[in-house]
Amino acid sequence: MFAASSSTRGPLLCGALCGVLLALSVAGPVRGADDNALSVDEMVRQLKGGEAGAAGEARTRGLRPGAAAKGSSAAGQAGQAPSGSLSMRVQFDFDSDRLSPASHAVLQKLASALSSGELANYAFTVIGHTDAVGSAQYNQALSRRRAASVKAYLIDQGVQGSRIGAEGRGFGELLDPADPRSAANRRVEITATPR
Repeated sequence: MFAASSSTRGPLLCGALCGVLLALSVAGPVRGADDNALSVDEMVRQLKGGEAGAAGEARTRGLRPGAAAKGSSAAGQAGQAPSGSLSMRVQFDFDSDRLSPASHAVLQKLASALSSGELANYAFTVIGHTDAVGSAQYNQALSRRRAASVKAYLIDQGVQGSRIGAEGRGFGELLDPADPRSAANRRVEITATPR
């Protein structure tokens, strides 16, 4: 086994530490257990731009403030970049835009967040994403229908329809590009833009 002398130990340790730090910076945030376990208040904070909450509050998987709304309809209407975004796993019946009953609870929390007084001056865009199974054209249409389905549900829950846009991105922005078929890629993103 190689034994480092005192003159090489420092550079070796520094190199190893730099390698670990580089790997952590490339890996991104630690993946949590459940994207949809946020409270209404946490959703509001993230949609307002990911404002830090209490000291030491951890960032949650799937929340990407301002990351993915380039060209979104709400951003285009307001002429500004979105303030924040929230990525959620919303379940649909297989190969359908019909919401599964399992998604109702998280969408009810989302509707409460979007109706919050703190977000009264924001417009929202629901962006549907799919995995890469099937053709690009088919997935584009499916993601658009799914976003419209979420928008309709939120309106039914009392969110003003004039404040919500819907668009589909198909599989153009995979969350897990290493596994294009991954369920993580089938999601709905909500972006918020000050109006």
